[in-house]
Amino acid sequence: MRSLLILVSLALSATTALAQEKIAFKVEHKEGGSIDVRECMKMKISGTVQGQVLSMKVGKTTEYREKALAIEDGLPVRGERTYRTHQETVEQAMGSMAPQVNEKKNPIVGKPVILARKDGEVQLEAKPEAGDLDEDDLGLGTEDLDALLPENPVAVGESWKVGRDKIMRLMGKDTPKVCEAACTLEDVAEKDGSRTARIAVKLTMKGAMGGGEVSTELTGPFLFDLSASCPRSIALKGTMKMVMAGATIEGPMEVESTVTRVK
Repeated sequence: MRSLLILVSLALSATTALAQEKIAFKVEHKEGGSIDVRECMKMKISGTVQGQVLSMKVGKTTEYREKALAIEDGLPVRGERTYRTHQETVEQAMGSMAPQVNEKKNPIVGKPVILARKDGEVQLEAKPEAGDLDEDDLGLGTEDLDALLPENPVAVGESWKVGRDKIMRLMGKDTPKVCEAACTLEDVAEKDGSRTARIAVKLTMKGAMGGGEVSTELTGPFLFDLSASCPRSIALKGTMKMVMAGATIEGPMEVESTVTRVK
């Protein structure tokens, strides 16, 4: 019995020590290293406008490979990116009218572009022969997901807040003025051979956007590979509500992103 109690005591001590361990999140890329990125946004909203039912489906997908050409303090300052997919589809229907579908495919697909950080902003070094990138596409490495990481080491169970200035890197320049992400380190475990941190994210946004008043709440897991010092994925789901000209439209929304190191 005494031996059993000692073993239990040692196990509890080890568990407590693990729970209190402070985790430092550091992102590190290497010159010449590449990542494959896939980003996807889906939204389906509906409501009644002037007595008629309005429904809209929006989908946007981008996939690309990015190679770090120059590194400073472990982060890329110059990179070569080649898109495999860059498209957006909007399907809209009102009343008894047939749905209208508008699909945009950016001709930048397949044409390598060089991105570089100058004066604190990421810019295209030269315009591609065909296609272009929006402001929200101009980033290097994983800086959009890095914005959600804590500035200081945290233990499992601890939380931190992320403000609008950082969330704009993830959600874009049109992010409403009232915006905040509440993050909690849920656990640290081995996943696919890597030490992986699971962070619970709750993102709320409220304010003017696209000519209306928007309120959105998205929640989901953010996985960070501690062994590779790089984000792995984020998957947020929730609802979006927009009030415009006295009409209210709302529905489900999803935002997903995955990052894979190229070996």
